[in-house]
Amino acid sequence: MPKSGSSFAWMIINYLCVYAKLDVINLSSEAKNNESYENYIDADFFINNEKIINEINNGWCVIKTHSGPFKFDNLRNESSKHFSFAQHRDPREIYLSLMDHAKRSQIMGINDFVECRDLENCIPVIDDAINKLFKWVDEYKSVAISYEYLCFDSKNAIMDIASKIGLDIEIDKIVKKFENKSEIIQFNKGKIRRWETEISSDESEFFIKRYEEYYKRFGIS
Repeated sequence: MPKSGSSFAWMIINYLCVYAKLDVINLSSEAKNNESYENYIDADFFINNEKIINEINNGWCVIKTHSGPFKFDNLRNESSKHFSFAQHRDPREIYLSLMDHAKRSQIMGINDFVECRDLENCIPVIDDAINKLFKWVDEYKSVAISYEYLCFDSKNAIMDIASKIGLDIEIDKIVKKFENKSEIIQFNKGKIRRWETEISSDESEFFIKRYEEYYKRFGIS
């Protein structure tokens, strides 16, 4: 999900693999079809399966995406081993973070989420993200990890991620590397439960009703 700490998750998983001395591949701009620091793939726009498969070969590659899972079927079919994690966050928190992002984009003169300046324009983004989350978890058995767990209980979250991948490493050294959240790319305010003080009770109730299934399955932050 966008604005769910997915960049932080990517950094942690990528570093875990590097620290474990796996053959970690950084994709070329041609393979990613962008210049992102992360191995970010916008599969809703384009996915260069052949180039990605050739570059990864027998190595390991940590890919970040906000796209639906079926777009990656070819990569999954060509991979001898794969793991997927689905980062998620309370929709009310995503709403606030999207509006923060829209303000930054407007100042910088870029298009990233620039339309998300009010509730009406944030809802389609959140609807799409939740639908994709359910598909990743239900149809592709991805491991769901919440923003709150990853960012505010990092040691246990990192232990869980390492265990799922099958890595036996010194977790404390990994945790120490990420203690300073200001060094994390795209990390916003890093606060928990912002919705309690930054949105109205009516808006909160709107989210609870609209995303009832999400809250039943993943709880309220």
